[in-house]
Amino acid sequence: MLLCGTGRKTKANQEGERKRRSCIEMKKRRIISSI
Repeated sequence: MLLCGTGRKTKANQEGERKRRSCIEMKKRRIISSI
């Protein structure tokens, strides 16, 4: 399972947001492909 967003505030907060969004996109794609 992929965990999106650990909830930690760091100097690279923007990069974290990007990774979280990309992770969510991957989850959506996985759900769509699994159906």
